[in-house]
Amino acid sequence: MIQVQVDGSPMHADFGGVRTMGDLLELVKASIDPDYIITAVELEGKVLKDNEWSMPLSAQTDRQLQILTGSRQAFVKQRLETSVDILGQIVAEFTDAGNSYRKGFSPEGNTGLARAVDDLGAFVTWYDSLLTMGHGPIQQAQVEFRGQVNELQKVCEQIIQQQLYNSWWALAETISSRLAPQLEEIKVLCGKISQIA
Repeated sequence: MIQVQVDGSPMHADFGGVRTMGDLLELVKASIDPDYIITAVELEGKVLKDNEWSMPLSAQTDRQLQILTGSRQAFVKQRLETSVDILGQIVAEFTDAGNSYRKGFSPEGNTGLARAVDDLGAFVTWYDSLLTMGHGPIQQAQVEFRGQVNELQKVCEQIIQQQLYNSWWALAETISSRLAPQLEEIKVLCGKISQIA
């Protein structure tokens, strides 16, 4: 059977009715301090892969699962602090896509733009859910974040139109003159929010 450690201590529980990793985490959540949440889960010192989440626990024989817990506020603060760097990487992805369009490499630009849009969508969803977990001032900042995201959507709609009409040069200009500055504004906001967390 799998060996489970919670915050460095072995967890002594009956895992007989537990079939999947998700079921196991629910058991752990029920046994920890209600003011704490699970902040990290590693199997043999590595982040769980997608297939390991659904794999039967019986297949995890003699492996060690490490679970860390912490306060919701500490978890949110730590994640918010990483947001500026993540958003910086997304800005770079959009810039690279715009540069490809400028050089006449529209297929590469399209590939880069698709990746950047996917990453931005995932970031916005993730960040908004973090703000929902925060306390008073952070939740108030969520209103400002959502307002900036709405402005960002307007720029993205313009980019979609330019892409539909194969207006590659105009698309590159929109990325550099409108999208990148809007993302920079959001990045500044994310930095401010991480300071109040």
